[in-house]
Amino acid sequence: MYRKYRGLVTGKEILKATEEVEGDSRFDQIHYVINDFLEVTEQLISPKEIRITAAIDKAAALYNPDVMVAIVATEQAIQ
Repeated sequence: MYRKYRGLVTGKEILKATEEVEGDSRFDQIHYVINDFLEVTEQLISPKEIRITAAIDKAAALYNPDVMVAIVATEQAIQ
């Protein structure tokens, strides 16, 4: 799976994308997720939203422990 983000990215947007992918019944068949943030110009993500996203990812790993997630970004804050 490949997801591309552009412009301003919010924590709400990241959470929604995470929930859509990891909540899908086909999630256990996904081998990788590439999150491309190269065209992001600004990000507004709170520490709480980061913690929630991490918790969702951790729970999803129980259903698909083989999935690999990559973040492609030049901004250190996003990495």
